[in-house]
Amino acid sequence: MYQADGFGHEGQNCTFETLCARFGTPDKKVRLIGHAIHDADLDDDKFGRTEGITINQILKGWAKQGIPDDELLRRGMDLIEGLYHSIA
Repeated sequence: MYQADGFGHEGQNCTFETLCARFGTPDKKVRLIGHAIHDADLDDDKFGRTEGITINQILKGWAKQGIPDDELLRRGMDLIEGLYHSIA
């Protein structure tokens, strides 16, 4: 997260995991999404979650289409929201 004091990669955690830890997020689905984002962001397959990799590929494809950053952010949030509701 650009210029976000105190938030970012911490140790072996990606920014999403750092945010969850700092805010004490108890939601299991949010933690699972954090695992997916970790695997995509750090490309280390630590959790074996492929959803984040797929979302990352979609976002990169949209970026190559020249979609503005604010629209990419909105679409990315919609993707994560959909993923949240699909996790059992």
